Amino acid sequence: MNFNKNSRIFIRITAEEKLEIEAKAKSLGCTSSQYIRDVVLNNKIITKTDVEMVFQVRKIGTNVNQIARLCNAMNVVSPDEIFDKFDGYFLELKDIIKKINS
Repeated sequence: MNFNKNSRIFIRITAEEKLEIEAKAKSLGCTSSQYIRDVVLNNKIITKTDVEMVFQVRKIGTNVNQIARLCNAMNVVSPDEIFDKFDGYFLELKDIIKKINS
């Protein structure tokens, strides 16, 4: 895919439409051009929230990996302790998803 953006498309919109597009783009942390490209070409907009969710899920994955390494290193496998940790991470993930959807 060529990322050299040297072509333009001109469209006519009202001043109110322009303000709405700019406001939506700003709220999503992107430019008006990127917002329009995403809507038109992908029918999906990647938001700051999506990026934050990915970051949080990666943090949870790192924590799960640390638990697994610790259990392996210490030859400790207490299912109750592991399930308690995972329950905490699942509750944290549920809270993140709830914040995103609100």
